[in-house]
Amino acid sequence: MAIIVETVSLDEIKERILFFFHRIFRSKIFRAIENGDESEVLTLATQKRLTTAKNEYGLSPLIVCIGKEKSDLACKLIELGGSYKGDGALICAAMAGDQAVVEKLLKHGVDPDDTSGNPPYHERSTALMWATNRHYFGIMKSLLDAGADVNAVSENKTTAVMYTRNADKNDLIALKILLENKPDITIRDWRGRNLIQEAQDRNRCSNKPEMLNLLKQYYPETNLGHA
Repeated sequence: MAIIVETVSLDEIKERILFFFHRIFRSKIFRAIENGDESEVLTLATQKRLTTAKNEYGLSPLIVCIGKEKSDLACKLIELGGSYKGDGALICAAMAGDQAVVEKLLKHGVDPDDTSGNPPYHERSTALMWATNRHYFGIMKSLLDAGADVNAVSENKTTAVMYTRNADKNDLIALKILLENKPDITIRDWRGRNLIQEAQDRNRCSNKPEMLNLLKQYYPETNLGHA
């Protein structure tokens, strides 16, 4: 029987030691969150702890609550000052489809276009882009009502409307919400394509005329025969 020996570099050993160190000495509030002890969490939830404490993954108490789908508790932490500039809470809540937390954050003055909290490989996608991509229609409306930029462009030049390009049923619902806010449908993404071209292709190649018909409805003055 072959024995497999794991080869671990010195840097990996250091990372593991640091991880366990942070876990052992992390704030008590994280254990209370994990144990579902809401009263203990709220007892420990001073503004200083909420804005400075980090768990072994570098996450704040609010972000941990959002990730564990503790929506009511997350909203209470926001009321106690648990959200701060650059914490990534809006992106996390939008990705999780947590409308209550999104609305609570917006009510407390979080910039609807804040992109903090995005992993680098997500290229600074906005909360509106996440909500559009994942078909969280209520969150889309809340963000737009709060002034989210419908034409915001990510690092790969993608806008929210381009996340509807497949023209499936839910994509069309999302597209209609965005069209109510008059997005620029001529912006080209990293492929050099815009929504007009996508709509034309869905109509011509996929027997999906609905997207092109929506564009004609909302942009009657635009020549949609050519991209």
